[in-house]
Amino acid sequence: MLTENIVLILISCLGVVQALLLCVYLFSLKDKKANIFLALMLLGLSIRTGKAVFNNYMPLEPWIRILGISGLLMAGPFLWFYGKALFGKKDFSNRNYLHLIPFVLFVLLCRIIPNGADFESYFIYSLVCLHLAVYLVVCWVYIIKNLKGARLLSWYRNIVTGVTFIWFLYVGIFVGFIPLYILGAVIF
Repeated sequence: MLTENIVLILISCLGVVQALLLCVYLFSLKDKKANIFLALMLLGLSIRTGKAVFNNYMPLEPWIRILGISGLLMAGPFLWFYGKALFGKKDFSNRNYLHLIPFVLFVLLCRIIPNGADFESYFIYSLVCLHLAVYLVVCWVYIIKNLKGARLLSWYRNIVTGVTFIWFLYVGIFVGFIPLYILGAVIF
């Protein structure tokens, strides 16, 4: 049993560690805003997945769990920013960073946002999942309407597909359709 737990911990941490290493690499690259956006999207997913790993094996304070959940509020906007930057859209302005307000508020208010087994906590997590779903829809619409024949279309579509799959996985865990909580981290 102990060996199975160690193997499960290693596998569930593998995706988080790989994503964090890729973030470091992407941050080290010069001249590409798109690389920074991809790194920040991966960081958001790593924060959320890392929270799941830790929460599965040790009790975490509610505010730490909220910080982990906030990663989803970061991943959505940066996935969309990445697509816009990757395909050279010149309409990207600093006003787009207003999309990060939910993430910033979540981080700043992490000590007072409830995170337990009550209706408020479930409602808040539902809103976080809805937030990412909105960005996934925006990304898919962007792909379908604007990127026909684009050179890096398959690359971006694969990334959006992966994030969509992770979203479905976490929603499935949340609603009880998928009973194994750590499965999100293992798949990531």
